[in-house]
Amino acid sequence: MSKDSILIGVLFGLITPVFGYYLIEALFDLYAVAMNEYAPDWRMKTLAVMGLCMNLIPFHLFRIKNYDKSLRGVVFPTIIYVVIWVFYFWDSIFIS
Repeated sequence: MSKDSILIGVLFGLITPVFGYYLIEALFDLYAVAMNEYAPDWRMKTLAVMGLCMNLIPFHLFRIKNYDKSLRGVVFPTIIYVVIWVFYFWDSIFIS
């Protein structure tokens, strides 16, 4: 399999936000324990957006290496994740 393929990009696009979400959550929990405090404003919504932003890392790396197909592959799952995020948090985003 070529390094520049849509499938590689899709795999990175699917895995990176999930890994990023759990990494950021673990770091925040570690910080909260170390500082002996808890900030309720760090909700799942914020952590999910930060996890989605982790897709910028493979996006940028594929752009630097001119892997255009892999770059497109990262975009597809990112868009799907964003649509799922909007529908999941619809009530808290658009308060009527």
